[in-house]
Amino acid sequence: MKRLLMLVFLAPLSSFAQYPNPQNNPNLPGYQIPSQQRLQTQMGQQQQLQQNQLSQQLQQQSQQQQRQLNTEINNNTQRLLPSPQGQKNGPVLNQSEESGSSLLTPPPATTP
Repeated sequence: MKRLLMLVFLAPLSSFAQYPNPQNNPNLPGYQIPSQQRLQTQMGQQQQLQQNQLSQQLQQQSQQQQRQLNTEINNNTQRLLPSPQGQKNGPVLNQSEESGSSLLTPPPATTP
């Protein structure tokens, strides 16, 4: 009788027992410790964040270099363009072209 009474009292408590989760069995291959799984997830998220930051920095750096290059090209182009008043003191490029072309022309032929 005592055994039966004891069994009646313990039966409802067995419903509270947790049955083993077949997906979380340390004896199965591929099992990961929950804390290790959380750590891997956090590290993956941190790595993705760092990759995004580096990509953004690289993009900003290339845009800055492109702006500097465009500014330098514009400044050099403005220095090499002839002056709008048609002055004789033109840019260095035009002067070297004029003097270079006069050096390459043959002297006038003399007839004997």
